[in-house]
Amino acid sequence: MTRALSLGCAALAVIGLLLLGAQLLFLFPDGLQFGSRAATLMGVAGFVLVRLAAALLGSRRADKLLANLLLLAFTTLLGLTACELALRFAFRDVTTTVDFQSYFTTRWRQGVHLNALGFRDDDIPGTKPERVYRIVVIGDSFTYGQGVETAVRFTERLEAELNSAPCAGIHYDVINLGRPGAETVDHLTILRDIALSQDPDFILLQWYENDVEGDDKSGRPRPMRLLPSDYLTTRLGENSVLFYMLQSRWGALQGALGWLEPYQDYMRRRFEDPLSPASQAATRALEFFFAETADQDIPMGMILFPDPGGQRDLEFLHRRVLDQCREAGIACVDLQDAFAAVANRQSLWASRLDHHPGAEAHRLAADLLLETFAATWRGACVAAGSTLTPAGAPAALSAANAGAGVRKEPAEFVIRIAFQQGHQGQVTGGAGEDPAHQEPPLRKIHQGFQSHQDQRHDKAGQHGSP
Repeated sequence: MTRALSLGCAALAVIGLLLLGAQLLFLFPDGLQFGSRAATLMGVAGFVLVRLAAALLGSRRADKLLANLLLLAFTTLLGLTACELALRFAFRDVTTTVDFQSYFTTRWRQGVHLNALGFRDDDIPGTKPERVYRIVVIGDSFTYGQGVETAVRFTERLEAELNSAPCAGIHYDVINLGRPGAETVDHLTILRDIALSQDPDFILLQWYENDVEGDDKSGRPRPMRLLPSDYLTTRLGENSVLFYMLQSRWGALQGALGWLEPYQDYMRRRFEDPLSPASQAATRALEFFFAETADQDIPMGMILFPDPGGQRDLEFLHRRVLDQCREAGIACVDLQDAFAAVANRQSLWASRLDHHPGAEAHRLAADLLLETFAATWRGACVAAGSTLTPAGAPAALSAANAGAGVRKEPAEFVIRIAFQQGHQGQVTGGAGEDPAHQEPPLRKIHQGFQSHQDQRHDKAGQHGSP
């Protein structure tokens, strides 16, 4: 047995060395780097161990020891395989997890279609057809629809509802430019590089509390990994439920023991002070987004998603953006009350392991967006000579369009709309008659934006720099 194992380990080491040599000659992709190194290391270590055992214990005792080790390795592998299969069966209903590189999310992403621009939507015609009213939605993984079918996303619901009734030949085209992990600085880049070239009639920005982080994430708390290799951690996480669960529990244990700063504490440390450099950078990024749409004379609105898990530790960021919308005269739909009215918060999730918005959360978002912006979007029908009432809009909407339920105040107003099933949402905007048609007070923002134009050309190579 020692002879056979020695030959096997030597062959493994040689194969690993050949793979490393081939990689140096660019014959194989970089993904084989870890495998070739591991094969070389295991082959060399196994050969040395076998020869050392034979020299110290003798051939017969070495054979017995090695046989026991092989039996132990086989039993361990069999047990791990059984655990893996059992976990896959137990979590067979899970589509995705909160991160983007787990076994579940990797498997789910295999069925996701991306267009030529890399977004989860149909390909966009080069030129906007006639009699098309185009709404471009920019956002992160919430807009992208992680963990849900394409048809149930709020963007598809909006398009279907707007096109459900005749509208003087007008067709509504809702383009989804959601990108997982995108933040406000990235949204600004998407706006400039992609959205504006699509000839939009309206731009909707989706926001979540971690969109303020920006490019500098050097201080973000990162748990210690179970394994020292980034490559092995990623590959095992993408292909093993057991490893993903162990890695998640290991990170949670570090937090419980105080070894890891909670993410909410990190965010408060950076952003709780509105005058901190991080807070100011986040505020400026959103101001530049507002100014860019105003500079192009394109109406816009926002939709704010609260924490789907119900945590309100970072609600100060939510309020800060609402205040910023009021100051700029931007209509802003707040889903905080709508989500809070749902007794079973988990029913809003994409899966029991993923707090991203599920089908019900997307439905609530679409309903409130329609109640808020349908009058603006249906203005294309009015311009074309149609006087149709927005299809599917609640009766309260017609009254709201006529001015009922609007409480005007100096410099701002708040519209509270009660929608079906008794859920509530909040819309904020600046002074005026219609939150989507006001002239926003953006002069100061424009001044800062215009002075920023020359600087941004110098930074064109920096991804996400506002």
